[in-house]
Amino acid sequence: MKIIIPTIALIALTSLNTYASQGETLYKTYCISCHGDKAHGDGPAASALTESPSNIYEGLTSFFESDAELMETVLYGNEEMPAWGSVLNEKQVNQIFDYIKSIN
Repeated sequence: MKIIIPTIALIALTSLNTYASQGETLYKTYCISCHGDKAHGDGPAASALTESPSNIYEGLTSFFESDAELMETVLYGNEEMPAWGSVLNEKQVNQIFDYIKSIN
């Protein structure tokens, strides 16, 4: 029993790191141009937008009522952000969220 608990914890930690790592790849592919490499909302495309992208580094989720609302914004878009639902699925968006949380 003493060996099982640390082993389970190690497996869970490795799984979370892999999830965030996959999220990093997705973030750098789809989000970095607007939100920037440090998620400050200062990517190279940000200056061409009418509204500044969210500063994810300071906690993007604090601007939304829930993770479900944030998920809806990413998948379906809004007046400031394009819809990514035809490109990303919910699992991939959650991986991006995990990556964002890891850099906060």
